[in-house]
Amino acid sequence: MVPLLLLLFPDGSPAVIAASSLFAVLFTGISSTTAYAFIKRIDYKAGSLLGGATLPGAILGVHLVSFVPRSAFEIAMGTLLVGLASYSFIRSRSSRGKSILGDRSFNYRTLVDRRGRIFVYTVRATMWSTIALVAGFLSSMMGIGGGLLQVPILVYALEMPIQVAAATSQFALTATALTGTITHLTAGNLSLGWWTVGALTASIIVGAQVGARLSTSFSGPRVTLLLSVGLMVVGIRMLTAAV
Repeated sequence: MVPLLLLLFPDGSPAVIAASSLFAVLFTGISSTTAYAFIKRIDYKAGSLLGGATLPGAILGVHLVSFVPRSAFEIAMGTLLVGLASYSFIRSRSSRGKSILGDRSFNYRTLVDRRGRIFVYTVRATMWSTIALVAGFLSSMMGIGGGLLQVPILVYALEMPIQVAAATSQFALTATALTGTITHLTAGNLSLGWWTVGALTASIIVGAQVGARLSTSFSGPRVTLLLSVGLMVVGIRMLTAAV
């Protein structure tokens, strides 16, 4: 969404772009959450902790983005996407065959989705606060909703299956996006026009429903690969445009 808005509105400030994207992301989160709730993929306890802890960072990010030049914003976004793509791809390869089920220092969780698929995983509870604060800050500052950061972190740092991580991240980002959107609104950053933002929001709601349902047909490694490729392509595109 952010790269698209930067392309469509070359004169838009980072604050306006981030605010418009985050507004659409809010409804993506709501739409996706309803779909994931139906297929029972959300870890509500983890998502509630993550969403609540992101709020201070979300507010701070809104106030700082107004001071960021557009060129620096584009470079930062492109670098972030390329870095996340590389990290996700490398970790997905190095983590194959890894098992931590014998380590009793983690909090074990079991989730059964609507199709009867059982997910057994662990959560490193001590990492939640720092991760959530950073995710909330970058979410509001860059308008990315937090999912791009949260999913790789949930998968590789907190050992959560990517199918559960995607669903839980969407649940958590609704609180982050709502806080960020309200803060952007009070700061006067939602100025692209309600017709433009509304059209983007309507399209992304439909896409969120389709994506959530398609996720049940893909394996974890395939979802990770698609995520890595998508992030890399968009990140490189942004860096080349900025330079």
